[in-house]
Amino acid sequence: MTSFAQPPTLDEALERDGYERFERSLCMSVSLHQPPPPARDDLRFERPHLDRWIELVAEMRGLTPERRQAERDRLFEGTLPGFAVVAWLGKEVVGCGLVMVEDDYGGIFDMATLASRRGEGIGLATCTQLMRIARQHGADRAWLSVVADNAPALRLYEKLGFAPVYDYWYRIKQA
Repeated sequence: MTSFAQPPTLDEALERDGYERFERSLCMSVSLHQPPPPARDDLRFERPHLDRWIELVAEMRGLTPERRQAERDRLFEGTLPGFAVVAWLGKEVVGCGLVMVEDDYGGIFDMATLASRRGEGIGLATCTQLMRIARQHGADRAWLSVVADNAPALRLYEKLGFAPVYDYWYRIKQA
């Protein structure tokens, strides 16, 4: 749901009918005309084929075989060009992300940093890399979606110049 859902009273009607609101998220955007801030110089970025990317990310995140297959299905059923990035620190995968370009926009998805390496600037460097790739492929703006209470991610995206465009949330009826 968004604040501009139609009819304007839909959200209130769903609440009255017992649908609980959860996972408020923000859609954020930034111009790609200003170069992103400098990134770490000790990371090596790889742009693997999506199959390889899924395997590396699955290992980093500890995904089950079922979740790996769901990721594969989601990515290979899409029609937009996707550019995957893996960040390496030495021989360790420490970050990942994906950018999909459509017309003038680069959508940033699946950002993650290895839990033991969070707070070290890896996410900033990975997102910077994705923004550069989007610009190289004709995007003028980047956008992403983030859960509104994910304070570390919000700080990261704000450092990169992302600003909220609108918020949205989900509703579910409890049994």
